[in-house]
Amino acid sequence: MWAKSGTMSGAFGGAAQVADTGGQAAQPDRERVGDFEIELRAPRAAGDILADFRSLETRSLERNLFAGVDFLAAAATHLADRRDLKIVLVWREGALIGAIPVLVPSAAFSAREIVSPQIVADAKGGPLLDAQNGAAILSAVCAWFARRHAAIVFEGIDENGPFARLLRDFARRLNRQLRLTGASARVPAAPEAGGRDASLAPAPVTLSRAMEPAGLRPAIEEYLILEAQAARAAGREALIQLPGHANFLRTVTRQLGRRRQCQVFGLEIDNALAATAIVLLDGTRAHVWRMASDPEMPAREALEDMLRQRIARAFARRNASDDKSGEAMPERLVRFRLGLAPRGTPLGIARRLREGFRRSAGEIATAAHRRIRTLG
Repeated sequence: MWAKSGTMSGAFGGAAQVADTGGQAAQPDRERVGDFEIELRAPRAAGDILADFRSLETRSLERNLFAGVDFLAAAATHLADRRDLKIVLVWREGALIGAIPVLVPSAAFSAREIVSPQIVADAKGGPLLDAQNGAAILSAVCAWFARRHAAIVFEGIDENGPFARLLRDFARRLNRQLRLTGASARVPAAPEAGGRDASLAPAPVTLSRAMEPAGLRPAIEEYLILEAQAARAAGREALIQLPGHANFLRTVTRQLGRRRQCQVFGLEIDNALAATAIVLLDGTRAHVWRMASDPEMPAREALEDMLRQRIARAFARRNASDDKSGEAMPERLVRFRLGLAPRGTPLGIARRLREGFRRSAGEIATAAHRRIRTLG
């Protein structure tokens, strides 16, 4: 039935890809549903509508960087279980008013349930829907899926968020086949500023902060190496050992960094990196997305609490001065100053490889990755 509608685009019909049309992007096929037009497009084919996505992100019912095109394109590129990721795009009068990620295999709508997935385990939240048209968009999307004899299942939703409330109200009023599964809380925000840092050691404590692309790249490599040592101590696989996960992290933080929506904080004790955190910025809110700390450090929980407190203070100062660019705290270029005892762990490897910037951060990460694989 869907094949007759002529609405398949992107990976299915190819119409959403940029074609050689004398400098003009090919217009994707869109199917009309009531007052709306709906299309299915691969995230990597959304380059010609980036401005529409950016606009939708600012007026969405639920602000969610994890549902943005940067995250979706990086996931579809690097994560094996997200290769079938597509985006249901909802348009009205030429304006993008809805973007819902879905997993649709190459066999197209062979399944009766199409999943709107949680992109990665620590990325929670709802899709991007225009705040003024949420119920109408959901109604159109459900009708679009019904024509394909399918229902949509949303995963990884904040059960107390505005999108979850919209879903419940919509299902109750219209009796649609909607189901909320795997509901969980949003990524914790940075804690309130205030209080005293946990007492860890009399050694000097310094905080570094990477905001620009030139500083973010080596800071992410430091995070990956520190996370790898923590993973080894816990007996689990590190991100750098999971196919595609490290490159996904590098790509998405680089893209968000270009938009000043990603920063990396590092906590150094006695000139040795002890903990690092990736912070995502959505408007005036800052979320500690991921954190890694040295497993050989005593009182790791107190160490991580200290870093959270320092991050909260940094953003409190920025908000107090109404400094949108974050200049209240000068950026210091992150260096590979790990300084931990080499015990055949990734951080020990990094210490032996430590040559400042004579070699790029990518070369250091590659060498560490190879060594991790040999350690088994």
